Amino acid sequence: GGAAWGLLAWAIGPMGQWTLRDELTIMMLLVSAPLTLITTSYLWQGMLAFNAGLWGQVFLRVATEGYTRDALLVMVSLGFLSVVLYPYGRKLHRQTLAGVVANLHSQSLSAELGLAKRQLTQAPGQALALATHDPLTQALNRRAFLARTDVEASAMQRHGHAACLLMLDLDKFKSINDTHGHAAGDEVLMA
Repeated sequence: GGAAWGLLAWAIGPMGQWTLRDELTIMMLLVSAPLTLITTSYLWQGMLAFNAGLWGQVFLRVATEGYTRDALLVMVSLGFLSVVLYPYGRKLHRQTLAGVVANLHSQSLSAELGLAKRQLTQAPGQALALATHDPLTQALNRRAFLARTDVEASAMQRHGHAACLLMLDLDKFKSINDTHGHAAGDEVLMA
């Protein structure tokens, strides 16, 4: 990049014969070259190569045309901009990296927060199901069964309806577990 800018400046013509357009072109080069330097300043090798290309062209021009006031102006301007903008470019790079890291961290925290929110939203329903249902059969446990019978008994009294309760007792169920194993006994209970 530095060599390209230097060659472009070289194509403008001898320094002693610059027109206003040539001087404006050089000024644009002096402004845009350091901006490119900023983007390469986080990698010192890139900055060094860029500066070497620019300075190489300046010294080549001075060697072929002689040392002039215009050459001094270009060298001082280029040197000043290189020295001043390098720390700015480094700071810009650090801030950019910090911003990217902060953004990634924020996205990670947002994802974790979303997961935690979903878990908290589901937790009351899961806790109620665990507190009121048998984990194997999903039938109401004793506490939930008694609460439900109280509600149903009150409703039946209000409306004058009769109720019937059916209870089953599986005799010798232990023999199923003992003979076929607890997994088979669980299957019988869930059926």
